[in-house]
Amino acid sequence: MTQKLQFRKSKIFEESVSENFPHESIHPSLQELLKGTELKSEEYIEQYFEKVETKGYLQITNSSLEKVLGEKYRDSLKYKLFDPKQTTFFMIDHQVWDGIEKILTLKIKEMSGNSENDQTACLEKMSGIMGDYAILSDLFKKKMLFANIF
Repeated sequence: MTQKLQFRKSKIFEESVSENFPHESIHPSLQELLKGTELKSEEYIEQYFEKVETKGYLQITNSSLEKVLGEKYRDSLKYKLFDPKQTTFFMIDHQVWDGIEKILTLKIKEMSGNSENDQTACLEKMSGIMGDYAILSDLFKKKMLFANIF
C-alpha cells in the first residue's frame, strides 16, 4: 500500500508570527505547547492543524520522497511533533520541501515529454499541479506546512 502525505496547516500561530522565525525556533515552541498530548495526538492534530485543501493534482508519496532524497529523507524528518510510535506527523523542513519540488519537476517533465497525451488535458493537469504547488509553497514559506504520512 502506497503511503501518501496529507498536508496540514498550523492554526496555532498567526502567519505574521511564524513567517518571521526560522523552522528551528518554531518547532521547539510547538513541541513545548503540545507537551503531554502524545496519547491524544490524532485529536490534537485535528484540533490545531487543518487539512490543506488542494485540487489533488500534486500527490506526494512517501516512497517518491525516499527515491528523490535517498537516505537523507529519514534524517530530514527531524521536526516531528509527537511520539513517532503514535503518529508520523511532522513539520515540513527545507530538505523535505526540496524533495517535493524535485517530484514536481519530474512530474512536469514526464507530462511534457509524453507526446501521446491530449494537449488540453496535459495543460489542464499541469495547471492543477502548479495551483497545488502554489498553495503548499505559500504555507511552506510561512512555516505553517505540516504533513502526516498515511
